[in-house]
Amino acid sequence: MPKETATVSKRMQGAISLLFDGRCRTVTAAAERANVSREHLSAILHSQAGRAWIEREMRKNVAAAAMRASNRLHELVDSPSQTVSFDATRLSLGIAGIKPDETSRVAVSVDIKAGYILDLRSENLEINQRAINSDREGATTETRAIEGRRGGNLAKKPSAGVDPE
Repeated sequence: MPKETATVSKRMQGAISLLFDGRCRTVTAAAERANVSREHLSAILHSQAGRAWIEREMRKNVAAAAMRASNRLHELVDSPSQTVSFDATRLSLGIAGIKPDETSRVAVSVDIKAGYILDLRSENLEINQRAINSDREGATTETRAIEGRRGGNLAKKPSAGVDPE
């Protein structure tokens, strides 16, 4: 079987370009506009030579966009916004291979919950009761008035199983 050595003609390149730059949405429209047959354009699009030409053009396009993108990134490093400047700098350094070591990060996990801790061990029960009673003695007059309306003074109520002082 002979090796395919066909190249894509200038007219076919023009028709394919109409498709890929968005000027035409269908193969039929591109073929009509480039004055080539739809069947021939479709065959070129599916041939090895056509796919190779398309791939070369895409690589050229990406290379041109990469140059523009790198220039834009360079401009953003000097942005007046510190956040934009920092992100652009970090991305530039990351692309260059300069990154923080993943193993040197510090993980801090603080598990603090709001509220009281009740220690019900018998040796600490007396100490805890004294602390609760001293907190009650320091209550404001407003708190005492509220407790009075409820019908009792919480500072004088003994805890269950504890003898009041």
